Amino acid sequence: MGEGEYGMRVNENLCGGCGICVSICPYEAITLDEEKQRAVLDLEKCMFCGLCASSCPSGAIEVAYYELDELCDYVKKAVDAGKRVLAITCRGSTPPEEELKRMLEAHSINADEAAVVTVPCAGRVRMEFLLKSYTLGVEKAILIPCEADYCRFKRGSTASVKRVALLRSLLATLGIGEDWLVLAQSARRAEVDAYRCQGCGRCALTCPYEAITINPPGIAEVDASKCMGCGLCLAVCPAFAISIKGFEYDEISQRIRSEASKYVSAKTREKPAILLLCCQWSEYTALDEAREGKALDNVCVVELPCASRVDSLHIIEALSLGFDGVLVVACRKDECKFEDGNLKAEERISALKEFLSQVGLADRVEIAFVSPKYLSEFRDSLSKFVEKISSLSP
Repeated sequence: MGEGEYGMRVNENLCGGCGICVSICPYEAITLDEEKQRAVLDLEKCMFCGLCASSCPSGAIEVAYYELDELCDYVKKAVDAGKRVLAITCRGSTPPEEELKRMLEAHSINADEAAVVTVPCAGRVRMEFLLKSYTLGVEKAILIPCEADYCRFKRGSTASVKRVALLRSLLATLGIGEDWLVLAQSARRAEVDAYRCQGCGRCALTCPYEAITINPPGIAEVDASKCMGCGLCLAVCPAFAISIKGFEYDEISQRIRSEASKYVSAKTREKPAILLLCCQWSEYTALDEAREGKALDNVCVVELPCASRVDSLHIIEALSLGFDGVLVVACRKDECKFEDGNLKAEERISALKEFLSQVGLADRVEIAFVSPKYLSEFRDSLSKFVEKISSLSP
């Protein structure tokens, strides 16, 4: 799909009006034009999970990012480089590196031989891609979707589990053992360090899922069956007693410090050093490039599980280290994958800006609300912020 305003469209020349996309869409964003017998997409309702595209038997729904040819090229290069194991992880449940390594080893997979593909939802992975991966020389594939109740797109994990079952049946008819495709569901949830917890109750008060209670003698406890891993509790905990693997306070702080010297030392008046604290659902390309070690032009990208995880102390630390500006990237206000996490982030940024105004730094911090389904929205927001920061005095 080429550049354009929207990242998804229905090719009417291919659509047969079967209605599969209508039945699988979790957000009722697709209807069937009975007169034309064609699918009609409502982009305002669409949450860009990609389930419709991966389910369409005629390939009539085209979606930007992670296109089949692009993914196959990646797999081919990986196989040529000696990585003959394919791990496909959902963005929301991708384990930290060491945990992913242990997960792979539990399934007799050498992590050094695995090529990892991270997608917004495992439900958008077409069976065709997995079959092509086999023909390209992949000797084993492992699909790591979110646990069903943890899925940010309601039906994505369930759809991927069902497809694994169907694909295994198909592979069996081709004489390929079902162990070629492994399923391992995962989830990132909050955990409490009882030795640090002060029992203040802020986490329980702010948790949008009522997943935290304060139990005698005054220790917070997380109900794993309710926790969705948004990270809001981490941001409000004054004792740093709550963690989500990969998104702990120290982990993010260390990333900011380690990147500061590189980005800050390279900055010029024309190219200010920018820190992006980016919700993993609001933007795909920049986060993927950051995972691969690629960099935007003098922009450091730090991934968050949700914009509500943003911590004012991280922003102050970044400014003190020499970053010229900090942009928090959140989902559009009507598209948060959690319970208004973007609005909670906006409240925190507003309060921080009021504080920073006392020392003349309020203009160096902003929040942008974007969606990956609008292809240029993130880049436009970043460009405007960079332009604004460039206009400020050093």
